[in-house]
Formats: sequence, structure tokens, C-alpha cells
Amino acid sequence: MSFPRQRRSTKQRQAVLAAIASGGHATADHIYEVVKRTNPSISLGTIYRNLRLLEDDGQIVGLDMPSGGRIYDATTGEHSHAVCISCGRVVDVKLDTATMEQIDIAAKEQTMFQVGYRRTQFFGRCPECVESEPKT
Repeated sequence: MSFPRQRRSTKQRQAVLAAIASGGHATADHIYEVVKRTNPSISLGTIYRNLRLLEDDGQIVGLDMPSGGRIYDATTGEHSHAVCISCGRVVDVKLDTATMEQIDIAAKEQTMFQVGYRRTQFFGRCPECVESEPKT
């Protein structure tokens, strides 16, 4: 995967990136609220524009959620995600290299694609949601 030229770093972009890095997996609305505390004049449009640029440059990862929303992650290294289908919580999952290579090989054998990168998401219920489930 290749990324475009290095863009000029703006104060707004730095603030967006810092908000994502401090919050783990964040929605655009959450990022907007965090950045607005120190930059009250920032617009939601500026947040979205900077999210798109940061994602295009490979500085963040955007993930589409089952609910239709999108979250952003500052951890760009090789990892997967577990998503709670009840509360929406997202947790990083690190799988060993051998497991990921087996997945790549299986994908290539089935599709003949040269795998450039992958995004793996696991869906289920987090421990808190399972625990709060009524006992029958």
C-alpha cells in the first residue's frame, strides 16, 4: 500500500490525531467534542476533512461499524479488532504472524489475489454485556 506525499501538519490535524490517540477507538463526534474543548472555533467539517486526510496518509485506520457508524484508530500496525454487538465496544486483537500468514495463504488460494493488506474484525459480546445478561 503506498501513501501520498507527506502533507503539511496543521494544528487542527495534530489536534485530531491527538484526540484519537488519547481515546483509543473514537467516533468523529467524540473527536469533535475533544478537539472543541481546546479549539472552540473548529467545525465538524474540519474534523471529517482531517480524518480523511489522516486515513489517506496511513496515520490512522477507519473502521466501519455494524451499526453504520465509523470509528478511528491511531494504532496502524498489524492488528485486528473485536467488536461487541451489544454495546459497540472495540478492543484490539493481536494475532501471531504465523496465524496471519495462514489467513493470507488461504485467501490467495481461494481467490488468486495477491494480498496487500487485511482488516479482520471479530463480532460478539464483551464480558460486561454477557455478565449483565439476565440469567434464566
